Amino acid sequence: MITSIGSDAWHNLQEHVGEQPAPASEKVLYSAYTHVMDKFARRYAAALGVIAVLLLGWWLLARDSQVVAFNALLTSDPVVGSYVYPFRVVEFDGGVAVMSSPRAANVPVLQFVRTAHPELRHRPVDDPAVMTAQEELVSVQARAARIVRDQPDVASVRWQLDERWYAERGVRIER
Repeated sequence: MITSIGSDAWHNLQEHVGEQPAPASEKVLYSAYTHVMDKFARRYAAALGVIAVLLLGWWLLARDSQVVAFNALLTSDPVVGSYVYPFRVVEFDGGVAVMSSPRAANVPVLQFVRTAHPELRHRPVDDPAVMTAQEELVSVQARAARIVRDQPDVASVRWQLDERWYAERGVRIER
């Protein structure tokens, strides 16, 4: 349905803009043209929005599916999957797999050993059981990195301290 604005409203609009009122036939065409363009613009914007959401969803699912696949590999490995700390990929972008780690420059290996193995909490650093636990951590972490690095899309592995793991065990990490 083509409608036109009332002649008084059209006249007031034209006076405000500073132009002479257009004949009634032009008013009807102008009104119909702007109505169609507004409807077209809304549909075009909606279509672009839907396409953008779909592309974003596809991109996120593709990234997440790789992370899920890497983590499935880690948990299915008999050594890494049964270790006291759950090594996992937390992010994958541009060929770089970011993996969680219980150790970092500001967290000594002994902090992890004493948190993961409460029975070793009061033993000295040079105790054979503590040394074995440290060596096991290094070995399992290297194996986890190798499993992920051997995947075709992975160029490198970067480690990220798993502060949440410590927090769940009541250990506060100083930054």
